[in-house]
Amino acid sequence: NPRTAPKFAWPKRLAMVKQEIREKARNRGKEKPKPAPKKTGFIDHSPVKFQGWTLQFDKRLLAGKHKAVGDQVRRMIDVKLYEITLLVPASRLKHLREVPIWVDLD
Repeated sequence: NPRTAPKFAWPKRLAMVKQEIREKARNRGKEKPKPAPKKTGFIDHSPVKFQGWTLQFDKRLLAGKHKAVGDQVRRMIDVKLYEITLLVPASRLKHLREVPIWVDLD
């Protein structure tokens, strides 16, 4: 009998999501426009050789106040590229070494 059947009630979590969706739909187009992303300047790179690869390093990592971070990054990359040379067959390694690797501070 439909009169005695329990009435449907949205679970609390779903009711909250439903309400949030409705509010977003009502407010669509009323949001403030997002500011344009800041334009960044040109990043100067310098080629650095590791384990047969030529990496393009952000010059800020090679000297100046970020040199310590750059030294740490270079050590880590050197170890990882060495591991790759141990694991990958020489025929495939030749092709992998042609893939450009860019390292930026940002």
